[in-house]
Amino acid sequence: MFKKIKNFKTKEYFQNISTSTWVKILIGFVLILIIAANWAKIGDLLEIVKDREAIIETIGNYGALGPVLLAFAIFLQVVIAAIPGHLLMFASGYLYGFTNGFMLTWITTVIASQVTFLIARKAGKPLVYRLVSKEAIDKWNKVADKQGIVFFIFSFSLPIFPVDIMSYVAGLTSLSARRYLVANLIGHLPVAILMSLAGAYGLELSIGSTIAIVLFGIVIFILWLRYQNNIEKKLVVTQGGA
Repeated sequence: MFKKIKNFKTKEYFQNISTSTWVKILIGFVLILIIAANWAKIGDLLEIVKDREAIIETIGNYGALGPVLLAFAIFLQVVIAAIPGHLLMFASGYLYGFTNGFMLTWITTVIASQVTFLIARKAGKPLVYRLVSKEAIDKWNKVADKQGIVFFIFSFSLPIFPVDIMSYVAGLTSLSARRYLVANLIGHLPVAILMSLAGAYGLELSIGSTIAIVLFGIVIFILWLRYQNNIEKKLVVTQGGA
């Protein structure tokens, strides 16, 4: 044990920490400082959060800045994956209703994903490895290699994929930016719709809407089964060659 401690190289350890990890650490540290400085006000904020109308009124005080700030947060989530994306989508529907919340979420996510794709396409692996885990990128890059639009539609629609890195993965494949945009637009629709609905209506959804959502999920799952075996085989090959 002491030998391992003695051989531990601090400088090399910190050099191996990715940029995205440092960003998350910095964001976490700043959040802790903000919470500590405003601890007395948190109770009042929690009281406001209990009332949707109060939240809307509070955000409304910022005018156009409210949706802009939320859109910026969603954009950052896609690019650096430091914030839970589904939570922001839910908040968008909760604050601005289904239609406005959905449009804000979907459009911002698509734009951010396309930017992320172009970053990976132009800068290549050296920069991507600084932003995202090298192991995760290499693993999914082998799986996604030579895949088309359908694969990336599923990768954005289903929770079994690491959505936060798939835009980078797509940028490292041979898929064209135009074809990726198609997958980007379609693939982000289901989650944006579902989370905006959940945020806007919660448990107040009608039986018809609930049934429609369930049926939609079943259709997506059945379509996925057509491609699952091929993806699983590629994953096995990838893990075996690691």
